[in-house]
Amino acid sequence: MLAYFDLTFFSIMKIIESNNSTPMRKVATFFSYGFFVLSVVVPVFFLAVLLRKFPLMKEKAGKQKYNTLVLKIDKGSKWRVIHCMFYFGRRILTGKILYIV
Repeated sequence: MLAYFDLTFFSIMKIIESNNSTPMRKVATFFSYGFFVLSVVVPVFFLAVLLRKFPLMKEKAGKQKYNTLVLKIDKGSKWRVIHCMFYFGRRILTGKILYIV
């Protein structure tokens, strides 16, 4: 999760900086956009997988199959799974706020 925050922070920093005077800076900006898109798409994909497989996780055999993926997620209700998205959202907002300040 530290890698997620670092990639998000540095990609936001490079995108907002927008200094593309050299070819190397253009490549860095290109990869920054890629990392930022991945930092948004991967958590949404993770949530989609969790919501789709949620009925399987209510059974004991299903929990064992996905235990390493969803160890800390509250599986009492389907809507409680969405709380894990707050983690990713906070990391994106923290990265943006740290760069602005």
